[in-house]
Amino acid sequence: MKNLDPIETRLLAGMERKVDEMVRMYNAGRSTGVIAEEVGFSRSTVRRYLKQRGVTLGCRGAPRQIQGGVVEIAKAMRGNEKTWDQIEKKTGFSARQLQRWLYGK
Repeated sequence: MKNLDPIETRLLAGMERKVDEMVRMYNAGRSTGVIAEEVGFSRSTVRRYLKQRGVTLGCRGAPRQIQGGVVEIAKAMRGNEKTWDQIEKKTGFSARQLQRWLYGK
């Protein structure tokens, strides 16, 4: 492997942190589309990086299961009078999905 100059080393480290964040977000239940929007990559690029890290991706269109305390986050945000739009942005799940999980609607 070639020796990297300090700028290349910092860029590579920054990219590694960004991919670490993508993995964390996906494991917390966020969709690849939401992640792509937040990190500024295309959805296919996000999927590629997640696969490179060994993340098993769900089928497109398959219902996702809540992970990482998303229900508790949504309940707390509703208790603090946050809008469904704010909760969607924070959790990566639609208001309709969250309402079904919270209220059985």
